[in-house]
Amino acid sequence: MGPTRQPLRTEVISIDWVCSGLICVYLGLLMFKVIALARTMRRQSQCEIQRSDQVYEPAPELAERIVIVQPILGGDPRLEETLRYNVESLPADVAFLWLVDEDDKIGSEVASNLAGSRTNIKVIVCPPAADDINPKTFKLGIALQLADRSLFAVLDDDTTIDISSLNAAAESLSEYGLYTGLPLYRPAEHLWGKLVTQFVNNNSVLTYLPLLNFADPMSINGMFYVVNTTAMKRHGGFSTIRHELCDDYAMKKLATNAGWKIRQGITYQFVSTSVETFGQYWGLMHRWFLFSLLLVKDQRRLVQAALVTLLGLPPILLLVASILAIVSVWGWSVWCAGLVIRHVLLAYSRKCARTPSVYFNPILSVVSELLQPIHMIHAVLSSKIQWRSRRIHVRSGMSFQVIEGWDR
Repeated sequence: MGPTRQPLRTEVISIDWVCSGLICVYLGLLMFKVIALARTMRRQSQCEIQRSDQVYEPAPELAERIVIVQPILGGDPRLEETLRYNVESLPADVAFLWLVDEDDKIGSEVASNLAGSRTNIKVIVCPPAADDINPKTFKLGIALQLADRSLFAVLDDDTTIDISSLNAAAESLSEYGLYTGLPLYRPAEHLWGKLVTQFVNNNSVLTYLPLLNFADPMSINGMFYVVNTTAMKRHGGFSTIRHELCDDYAMKKLATNAGWKIRQGITYQFVSTSVETFGQYWGLMHRWFLFSLLLVKDQRRLVQAALVTLLGLPPILLLVASILAIVSVWGWSVWCAGLVIRHVLLAYSRKCARTPSVYFNPILSVVSELLQPIHMIHAVLSSKIQWRSRRIHVRSGMSFQVIEGWDR
């Protein structure tokens, strides 16, 4: 009986040490990103830091220089509310171009009703894009040809902005070629929407900002960015990237090829999510992780290693440690202590980035991170996504092929 106990005890002890080591490495990587975040925030211009939590009236000429372009797709229950907020909260001189599909009756009705007699809103009805062309990029190309203002702002139809974002963009474009902000999801009503919210809100700041200490932005926040209209037309416009499915990464590459510097701002754009079912959640996360995987593959080996270590490894470490922690009281205690330190570090990162804490849920935050390795595996195993009404095979380089035609 005696000889059989010692190996079991040794095994438990070794698992405890492995669990403790995994938690320590996880916290070390998280602490590294938080320190890098704080350094980035210190390097940002003081005026933009102040604007991140204050309301400023724009200079009169700014409102007359900017056009906000929004590709619209009907069906989101918050569509009308979100569009109305932007129109009513921004100066009346800001122009809007709303791009709707000719077969989208719901989107067209919402846009037309809101536009009404407003002279600063123009609703553009767009024909369908070809199967090998990104529908969003296709519509943005139409808008670019119609734009007659110097600043071209792209804004998703589920996203709201304020004066601070426009001010920061306008000032940055005197030196930079493209300005982009940070996405922040509003609290959702349904569980699956809440998980999406926690994923974005946990990772956006700690993904976009810390890496700026070591390299230019790897991608941009495609939900909101601003470019110079003339410069965009001069470099071929959106026609040069219309065959790429991931439009935000494609825009980053366009800016790089054009020799533009990208300004990763610290102003927030608030996003509303209507993810209600597991299927919607699973499909959305698969799409995001697949795009992220292809982005990483498109980098140099050293950059790939850094991205995998800083962004991909921590969720794996936390998941493995969580499984090992079940074995013993010691492992469980270390795991719980690690989560407390994690919470403190994330709270400090939110303070550095001036992020409202109301957008975070401690429990769902952990659950969201534990699910990330599953989404990673799914992205590695399957390069086929459901996007809108089409089944698509995403190729390396972000080009794509429609597997099935329109399913109407």
